[in-house]
Amino acid sequence: MNVIIPQGWAVRPLGRLAKLERGKFSARPRNDPKYYGGKYPFIQTGDVRNSGGIVSSYTQTLNDEGLQVSKLFPAGTLFLTIAANIGDLGVTEFASAAPDSLVAVQPSRDVDQSWLQYALSSLKAVLEATASQNAQANLNLAKLNPFAMLVPPHNEQVAIAASLSDIDALTRALESIIGKKQAMMQGMTQALLTGTTRLPKFDGDWPRVALGTHATGLRGVGLNKEALNPSGAHRCILYGELFTTYGRRISEVKSRTNVETSVRSQTGDVLIPGSTTTVARDLATASAIHLQGILLGGDTNVIRPDKAIDPDWLAYYITHRLGDRISEIAQGTTIKHLYVRDLLNCTVRLPEIDEQHAIIAALIDSQSEISVLQQRLRKMKEIKRGMMQELLTGRTRLAGSEVKT
Repeated sequence: MNVIIPQGWAVRPLGRLAKLERGKFSARPRNDPKYYGGKYPFIQTGDVRNSGGIVSSYTQTLNDEGLQVSKLFPAGTLFLTIAANIGDLGVTEFASAAPDSLVAVQPSRDVDQSWLQYALSSLKAVLEATASQNAQANLNLAKLNPFAMLVPPHNEQVAIAASLSDIDALTRALESIIGKKQAMMQGMTQALLTGTTRLPKFDGDWPRVALGTHATGLRGVGLNKEALNPSGAHRCILYGELFTTYGRRISEVKSRTNVETSVRSQTGDVLIPGSTTTVARDLATASAIHLQGILLGGDTNVIRPDKAIDPDWLAYYITHRLGDRISEIAQGTTIKHLYVRDLLNCTVRLPEIDEQHAIIAALIDSQSEISVLQQRLRKMKEIKRGMMQELLTGRTRLAGSEVKT
């Protein structure tokens, strides 16, 4: 390990810091149903990968016969993934069995488990590079036991872990708030778009009209991923980006190209992807673009509403209310196709334009609040990454932790 060792720290092999024990499931075939469906949690690499560091749920269980070919580890065990996804960590909140794609890491008495978890998580890329690269990446105990770790004294381990735990607690609290806000917005969106909840000063029935009564349609042409160029002369949107990059409102375009095509956006167009290899309902993904002259690639449906329809309202309405109808009208088996003519024949319940504006204002306000919280969460995670780099390498020492001579 080519690093500067801080005063009072040492380099130790992982095998001296903790007992490493692989999980076990010796029965073959592994998927024999006679071993499963009992009362014993049987965590998998995915459970650890998705845990955020604390394994609070599981996807499989073993029965008594399954436990005979496996092993039960106590609650509070730190697990490390060593196959497929390498270097993910999680502490279980319950006693659990585990397959041999997981290693139980049981720290020595003079090693703080929380510090060790943080230290190992900061070395995920190194662990991945250490793994054998066969058909599937794999680590084994022969590589893990001698794996070199930079180790502070125990009291400093505890202090480092406490500092990082504090920011983790703040992060989890913020994630919880964001989750609640998103659930509230989902409920509000459904209520406002169906008319179940009406905003003040609005009443009366919403007529049912064919979308084509107040809109025309066209289709983008050309352009694919190979045509993208970060320094290209023209801004463009590919239909796949409607799934992955944009939300209900597009006010900034990420991609550029040097290839010029004949279809450009008008401010207020509503864009809907024209095909998918997943389920047809995924095509109910609409974005209102508030930019003029953006090149629109092939397989992009373009709905151009008149003044009776707020484009932002329509983008939300298509996304949240027309999923079932789009599932019915999409064509194809392996690839689902959605055509403009069929979209224009869809029936919508259309409020007066002033009520559409009010609905969108309420939804945008709610989304803006969530976006501010999400930005704060990203910043908090950046701060944590910086803290880990400083504290776990000893570049920054916590007050009172330095060894004095």
